[in-house]
Amino acid sequence: MTVPVDDSGSRPTPSAVPDVLAPELAVVFVGINP
Repeated sequence: MTVPVDDSGSRPTPSAVPDVLAPELAVVFVGINP
């Protein structure tokens, strides 16, 4: 789910949200599936 910010200049927020949640979700998944 990689959306280029340049193409989605009108929607920079949706691209930033997953970008910030990605690391947190990764830590959660790693904790669940070591």
